[in-house]
Amino acid sequence: MKEKRIQEIKKYIDTYELVSIESLCEKFNMSKNTIRRDINILEQQGAIQKVYGGVATLHQKLPGSDTRGNINPQAKDSIVRSAATLIQPNELIFIDAGTTTKNIVKYFPRDFNFTVLTNSFDIIESIVDFDNVNLVVIGNIFRRKTRSFTGDGSLSVVLNKYNINKAFMASSGLSIENGLTNYDVQEHELKSAIVQRSRKVFLLADESKFGRDSLLTYAHIDDLAGVITSSLPSDEYVNYFEEHHIQLIIAK
Repeated sequence: MKEKRIQEIKKYIDTYELVSIESLCEKFNMSKNTIRRDINILEQQGAIQKVYGGVATLHQKLPGSDTRGNINPQAKDSIVRSAATLIQPNELIFIDAGTTTKNIVKYFPRDFNFTVLTNSFDIIESIVDFDNVNLVVIGNIFRRKTRSFTGDGSLSVVLNKYNINKAFMASSGLSIENGLTNYDVQEHELKSAIVQRSRKVFLLADESKFGRDSLLTYAHIDDLAGVITSSLPSDEYVNYFEEHHIQLIIAK
């Protein structure tokens, strides 16, 4: 009985690649202590790996930014071009680290002043030549895999002083059930805090992100003011956005 349950847990993890302890408890109707004991057995067998807050298949890892940047390059370019048109004079905007968001700088307006808050190394590097843009950098720990800066657990306190007009966010996946998700717990803290401090949040996501989940939810879809994407998503998403007054922008 126990062995069969453990194998079912492994099969579930293999199917979804990254799962939380809570989702395993709900799926198999068991306590956290029981789930953790079963996970320990699977880890000892070399069948899975523990990650912060959950477990993952051994082959699951976040691809490097160079690899992810080669996926849907034309779609990503059209998305950031549309996003840049939403920037208004004297606004404070946040630009998330990501292979889509990093390209927004080349479409920045040059005829008025505004301020950019970011944790993205690529944004910081690209923004140097813009005399009309004030730059505020957050985070003090550099993560090479995502080319981003994170913090030491106090970022939410630091961000409390900023009133962000618009946040342009990236995510590993987007689903109606689990919202906006990402892989990394340190980036999760920053993303969640940004969403809470922003008047309007826009998700920049190509079609490959819809219907996908990763380990951690940093925002619910209802937190969004808009979604900027490259092609019309399924009716399920179109109807949900319309019912919840979320602007859907199809980039051209």
